[in-house]
Order: sequence, then C-alpha cells, then structure tokens
Amino acid sequence: MNDNVCPENARQAIMDAAAECFSKKTVRRTTYADIAAISGCDARQIKKEFKTKNQLALTIQARDMKRMKQAYLSSMPDATPDKVIKYILRTRLNFVADNHERMYLFFREGLSGHQPWSKLLDKVIWDLSIELLTLIHKGVRDGLFRQSMDENIITRSILSHYLTGVVVIGLRSEEFDADGVWDFIEPQIDMLFECITT
Repeated sequence: MNDNVCPENARQAIMDAAAECFSKKTVRRTTYADIAAISGCDARQIKKEFKTKNQLALTIQARDMKRMKQAYLSSMPDATPDKVIKYILRTRLNFVADNHERMYLFFREGLSGHQPWSKLLDKVIWDLSIELLTLIHKGVRDGLFRQSMDENIITRSILSHYLTGVVVIGLRSEEFDADGVWDFIEPQIDMLFECITT
C-alpha cells in the first residue's frame, strides 16, 4: 500500500479494485486494505471517497448497470421485437446473476427508499419500460402485434413478470439462478406474445 499516494483517477482506480475484490470475496468480507492493495490508494483515501463499503458497492453497481446497458444496446440482435425483448431481459438476468450480492444490496436500498438508490432504481425501471414500450410499438407498427391492444399494459405486464422473477425468485435465494428465474419469466412473456401476435 502506498502512503497517501493515489493515481490521478483515484475514484476510478478504487472502484475497479473494489469490484475485483467484491467479486472474489463479497462486499462483507472485503476490507479497505484489500481495496487499497489493488488500487494503489491509501485505505483512508478510500474511506474518504466512499463513506462505507455499501456506498462503494452501490456506486460500482450503478456504473456497471450503465455499462451493461450500453453493451447490449450496441450488440442488439436484428430480430423481431419479441426476440429482442427476450434478449434484453435475459442479458439483464445474467448481469444480476454475475453481480448477485451488489444487486441484492441495490434492490434492498432502492426499495427501502434510501437515496440516491431509490431514484436510481426508479430510473432503471423507467429506462427498461421505455425500451420495452419502444419494441412493443415497433411490433405494432410492423404488423407483428395487434393494433387493438394497449401497449402500456403489455409493457407493464412484461416488466412485472421480470421484476417478480428477479426480486421474489432470484434475489431471495443464496445464489441467483438466472436459468431458474428465466424458466419462470419466459412462459409468462410467451403467453403475452401469443395474445398480441397477429
């Protein structure tokens, strides 16, 4: 550990080191000394930059969720809207599985109304809603889905099944099983698509 020496981009170095430590040892078992050893920053600097390990974990989670979204938007398959919706939801489930402990913390803090995590959770849900609604609308416009249906209700239904799977089935277990959660979500979504397909 360097004495009070941090790289110029100390915040980023701390976040990268912490993400590595959290994935190997969990948030609870990681120490500030572990993060300091990898980041090159003094443990006091880390505590000053991020008041708690939970705060650090949630900040990393927000950054990584943004990166995940950018990655799947840039590699979106050229497929029908129903297949793209499944791709998005499955990609997000895999992300939750890969970041189980941080996602649990994120949902716990967000659903408890703790700021800024509650606002961030609202934004994540809102952004996903817009993505889904846009794809549903594209399906209607392209003649794949019935025009007589309420696009907002279908969007809320898909989102409701997804969040139920993530929170009730996935995050309540010791290990997040993306395949198990998908086995719950996919038939529900398939039924919705059967109802709206022309």
